[in-house]
Amino acid sequence: MYREKIEELKQWKENKNKKILLIKGAKYVGKTYIVKKFAIQNYKTTIYIKCTKEKDKIKYQILNEVDTISLEKEENLETEKILEAEKILEAEKNLETEKISETENIQAFIKNKKQEFENKTLVIIDNLEKNIELIEQIKKIDYKEENIDIIIITSAWGKALKENYTLESKNIESITIKPLTYNEFLKAIGEEELAKKLKKLSLNNIEEIQELKTKYVNNLKKYIYIGGMPEVVKDFSQNKDYKKVRNLQKEIINNYIKNIEETAPQLITGEIKSVLKSIPIELKKEDKRFVCKEIDKWAKEWQFNSAINWLIDTGIIYKVEKITKPEMPLIVYSEMTHYKLFFLDIGLLSSMINLELAVVLEQNEIFNMNNMQFSNQFIFQELTNQITTPIYYWQQEKYFHSIDFVMQNQGEIYSYKIDTIDKEADKDLWIYHYKYEKYDCFRIKVSEFSDKGWYIDTPLYMIENIRKIHKKTQTNKSKK
Repeated sequence: MYREKIEELKQWKENKNKKILLIKGAKYVGKTYIVKKFAIQNYKTTIYIKCTKEKDKIKYQILNEVDTISLEKEENLETEKILEAEKILEAEKNLETEKISETENIQAFIKNKKQEFENKTLVIIDNLEKNIELIEQIKKIDYKEENIDIIIITSAWGKALKENYTLESKNIESITIKPLTYNEFLKAIGEEELAKKLKKLSLNNIEEIQELKTKYVNNLKKYIYIGGMPEVVKDFSQNKDYKKVRNLQKEIINNYIKNIEETAPQLITGEIKSVLKSIPIELKKEDKRFVCKEIDKWAKEWQFNSAINWLIDTGIIYKVEKITKPEMPLIVYSEMTHYKLFFLDIGLLSSMINLELAVVLEQNEIFNMNNMQFSNQFIFQELTNQITTPIYYWQQEKYFHSIDFVMQNQGEIYSYKIDTIDKEADKDLWIYHYKYEKYDCFRIKVSEFSDKGWYIDTPLYMIENIRKIHKKTQTNKSKK
């Protein structure tokens, strides 16, 4: 299964001043698969260590480059290595176990194993949250002297870790893994040509892409139902069974709840589960704001704030704060007490509210006013996969006119208003343009692309690369 994050991992490998790399992301988003696939493709030898609660044992696996592959057949190289990565993931069930004495530690273990290999070696330390005490040892490893690269994988960071431990360090950088994007989803279900065209979106091929609108929209409906969790997408690509999709999604959600009960602070466990269950309801509201008193009139603000932070630190939810003005830097104009919460994955969201398949597949029914939470969730997921900076929303204080998403990237501000029900005139857009005339806006619709001058009508399925189009149109205007 192709994942674009592998390209970021390759860039990290080529950086001469690289640091220890922390791979973050919620459970079941494919962190281990991506890293192991990358390891097999880019290192001759990898030491894979899986943390457990057994302090006196280290579970490990040595991954070797596939020796039988002919380097002359580049086209087959990646396919065969991917198959090998899948086999190695299966083999993880039978990891080697080595007992260590009280005087030994993970530094000594890695050093001893590294002596067996002459070449540059990758060390992967997975499931760090199971034995977070190891982080202090890892920070002390002189990875340059030992001729190793280090990747740490965890599904908990920040406040979700035990007290007195932090992943903050000048020697650590991070990449966050999220569910499959719409484009990755298209590739995974066998629509490689549609994915390829969409990835190369430009003013030159936009008409060709719009001729395929029906296919893109129909596949987008499938994505809304199935989502981007790798296990779910892989099963659907093989079996095309929507019922199995729902069962797998519910299993993932139940596992999240089980993990909350086992690992979250007991004092806020109830609030964490309440926040999780409330997100579909909150997103359905017209203003979509999260208000804890609407969940529990006796709610204590600090408990809900702690619950929200715990869910954010495990990658299950994301917060979008309000800004009073779309000026750089956006963070200066944010209001931390006004925010919306978004879920990890649109497929899991549709499962949580038992969205019926008939509603999804019916002609554009999924994009009407009653189902606007799915358009919002989809746009949010696509935008957060493009940038690492925070995303905000704008709302006028008195009359509640709003812009759904505002983000800052590479010295530019981009604003997005979702209008999948195709209003003839959008008052929110006019108000926003009147107050902040220098900012162009994207109006997200189901219909076709159209440059209206101060705003651009953008089909939902084009959202991933629409900023390239925006820059091109701005360049053309300035030339005129």
